[in-house]
Amino acid sequence: MTLLSRDHFQSEVDSQYECHLSEPDEDSTVSSLRTSHTRACRNDFRDGCDPILLDELNPEPPFPHRVPGNRDTDPLSYFVVDMINDDKNNAFGVFACRATNVEKVETTISTTRMRSDAIIIPADDLFTKTVNINDTNVTISVRYIGSDDQPALRWRNNTQFRNDESVYFNTDTFILDEPAQLYHKGIYESFIAGNRNETRHALIILIVRGG
Repeated sequence: MTLLSRDHFQSEVDSQYECHLSEPDEDSTVSSLRTSHTRACRNDFRDGCDPILLDELNPEPPFPHRVPGNRDTDPLSYFVVDMINDDKNNAFGVFACRATNVEKVETTISTTRMRSDAIIIPADDLFTKTVNINDTNVTISVRYIGSDDQPALRWRNNTQFRNDESVYFNTDTFILDEPAQLYHKGIYESFIAGNRNETRHALIILIVRGG
């Protein structure tokens, strides 16, 4: 399966992403989903939230609709997820296509969507970083592009607050303090303390291969 996405830095406008199946997987069921909560109902220094309110702050994307293939160009049909934004920034976050088939392994591919007025962005302008298992000295970096002096930054990894250790506090670089393992993969967020719900921060997906 392949995921095609545009407007990575324009989550505040209506857009879409596409889920393309390969020919052997055409009989799979395709769904869309938000892979992580990127807003919380409490302040940045606490975990825990009423599940209903948390889901309201992080709504799922619309269900994908099928687009028939074209005999002359691409005979395979594909699926489109329409990202309809509103004043709640519903299209900000990490979203995915999921292909399910009872006879095959489930496949999920993710994409990120950030705001065009983001003031914290990936340092290399890339939304994913790929490493191999047991790679050492793995870092994830962002840069602040706001007009003021750089404020205190905070980090979350797969929604978990990571400022209990000084290495993650007030810094623009997240450092893995051990060789990369499969449990390090996932979504890394860097945001200004107290401003996470404004959705003007960086989202980076770490992919760990091997194992």
